[in-house]
Amino acid sequence: MRSATQLRRSLHSGATPEVHWLDARFPRLRVWLESQAHRAWLRSVAALLPRAAPQAALAGQQQLILSALELQYARLLAAHSPRVPADDARAQGHVSAACRVLATHLALLPFSRDSEALTALIREQAGMASSPLLRFITASALVFAPRPHALGLATLRALRADYGQAGFQFAAAGEEQDSLVITRCLYWEIFKEEGLPGLACATCCSLDSASWFGARPSAVLKVLRPSAAAVRVRLDSSLAKGEGACLLRVVSSTETDR
Repeated sequence: MRSATQLRRSLHSGATPEVHWLDARFPRLRVWLESQAHRAWLRSVAALLPRAAPQAALAGQQQLILSALELQYARLLAAHSPRVPADDARAQGHVSAACRVLATHLALLPFSRDSEALTALIREQAGMASSPLLRFITASALVFAPRPHALGLATLRALRADYGQAGFQFAAAGEEQDSLVITRCLYWEIFKEEGLPGLACATCCSLDSASWFGARPSAVLKVLRPSAAAVRVRLDSSLAKGEGACLLRVVSSTETDR
């Protein structure tokens, strides 16, 4: 594992690879993953209907809503795909993900009529339901990591690599600042153009830090390795909340692992 200093330098170097490792090693896999993600999305929305739109579900309008969902998605994808290069599979994947979130909100809102509650359900659908498992994986990795703080930095570096360059811009934080600063976000721009900037709270980095690290350290991790339990990846500011940038930071109450 590289040192924390090397990870900080790579995090702020601006050298995000042009080709994502997934596309470089498995060039056809992303297309398959995208099709699976789309099918999973439709299944999850169908499962969400009794909670998001109970009256419509009881009235047997599920298929009507799912058809409207597909139409919304196709419209949004056609409108926003040109934002990024057509041959950038990573960027197109981000556009697809944003359009699925938007389509879900737009198709269900006439039946739910509670935008905030619907956004919370979409956030759950987008990944918060799987958070306990993800946090268990993170806690396990922290137990065995030689330098837990460096693992947090590696997480931020992986996030930056996954976002890519198309539609995203990153500010250079000082080398000693263990942070990722996103000043331009493809998700937020798409949601804002559609009049729903707050939807960014249901996806992207608003979800990433909470899904993997959560708000509180694992009780088991506290017992097995107290120093690792102190390591968090925290979202300190967010474009979705009207702030100037999304600021993700690795924080720790100990300096011994740096």
